[in-house]
Amino acid sequence: MLREHLVNRQWLYCSGPSMFGVKHDGLELHASGNWYYLRFKEDHTLERIRGFDSGGTWNLQGTQLDLHVGAGTNMGHVQVQSNPSAFVWDTNPLGRVRYVAAQP
Repeated sequence: MLREHLVNRQWLYCSGPSMFGVKHDGLELHASGNWYYLRFKEDHTLERIRGFDSGGTWNLQGTQLDLHVGAGTNMGHVQVQSNPSAFVWDTNPLGRVRYVAAQP
């Protein structure tokens, strides 16, 4: 259930630390096992950010979500909510990162 909630969706960044130091407006977890940071274009649509540490691979084991890039891994436990669709990624000791679904 958790995997289905998170995958193949675009998530808007709400608050918390910026993993890997990349300023972003959102996150996408793709079923291929790849993840991408997103940013708003001038027309207010989301696009994938290109560049160093702006994407990589991911895996989910139980409630632990790991994002991997060439420089390392950030990991933490995920809590989801359904209305509105959102999740909190607790990346202790860095803090909690909050995302809400870009589209219901």
